[in-house]
Amino acid sequence: MMKLINLLKSKLDKDIWSDNKKDFDKYLVEPRGRFKGKTNLLLRPRTTKEVSTIVKICNKYNLPLVPQGGRTGLAGGTVPSKKGDELVLSLERMNKILSIEASNYLMTVQAGCVLSKIKKASEKKKLLFSSKTCIRRKLYYRRQYLN
Repeated sequence: MMKLINLLKSKLDKDIWSDNKKDFDKYLVEPRGRFKGKTNLLLRPRTTKEVSTIVKICNKYNLPLVPQGGRTGLAGGTVPSKKGDELVLSLERMNKILSIEASNYLMTVQAGCVLSKIKKASEKKKLLFSSKTCIRRKLYYRRQYLN
């Protein structure tokens, strides 16, 4: 596997990957600390083109990727396995708000944009973005169908 990882690194700019274990900590644990994994490579692209390059190479050589967006999930889906055989693809550098159409209640953001940034941008436009509302709806529907 390390041969393939080295091949991937050779095809990417040095500033979008790290194999330094000291850089990995926050990417290997979900926010509550309930799930912890391992990796041999952290990928932090800045553009869609860089993501595309990474995904194409990983697909070609069957290198498994674990994508991470804003890292707000609590289900452990963004944590690599304990085996360390998955690479972490953090989209945190892709954190821009691309557009806000207040009249249509539409916001276009990059995959690594965190909810707090989205909420602040909404408030500046006198709009409401509430992730809690979405969670409450899911719980309501879940309760409704389970009872």
